[in-house]
Amino acid sequence: MTIWNRFTAFIDGISDVTAAVIIYLVVALTLALGYEIVARYAFNSPTKWAFDISYMLGGTFFLFGQAYALRHRRHVRIDIFYSRFSPGHRPPLMWFVTWCSFSRCGSACWCICIRM
Repeated sequence: MTIWNRFTAFIDGISDVTAAVIIYLVVALTLALGYEIVARYAFNSPTKWAFDISYMLGGTFFLFGQAYALRHRRHVRIDIFYSRFSPGHRPPLMWFVTWCSFSRCGSACWCICIRM
């Protein structure tokens, strides 16, 4: 087994373990949103923290879910373009699209951090 295969197996293992843990964030997200709904509409007392918690938990769930979906090849892709490529050209295309997605997210985070 080459170093690259061991490295990717290690990263895949991290994705599987974190997905098993992160899946419980849905419960926390549901509880936070449920509390906010009851507090806002039943008691006319909205909270400031519930939006922040739901925003952060939702983002975390999305990012870790994306890693898990990529690991198990369950992500959504545009098959109109993807199916036109030969099986040998599909992995570089996947890497390119993934790199573009993460670099865009990284640049957006960088811009947000600079403005703070």
